[in-house]
Amino acid sequence: MMTIDEALRNVTSATYTRWIEYRTPSGNWSRKRHQETQDTITPKDARFLAENQHLYGNKRRYLPGTPLPTRFVNEKPDLNLRRVATVEYHH
Repeated sequence: MMTIDEALRNVTSATYTRWIEYRTPSGNWSRKRHQETQDTITPKDARFLAENQHLYGNKRRYLPGTPLPTRFVNEKPDLNLRRVATVEYHH
């Protein structure tokens, strides 16, 4: 697997999108994205996300072969909601 430095070498920016999903009466997660926001982040911000895994979600997906996260999910079962975030890297 690549190091964070190697993975970020050609990254110029990234699009960071986040939203909230609520549990429906059937027990599934809603498909509607509530309070969706989108920001452009720097490679420095992307490094922070990769290095501080404990801060952003208990479920993660990564770019294959890299330590760069592409999706975070932080579930709050007691509140019937989850926060979801995705990162799309630009080269």
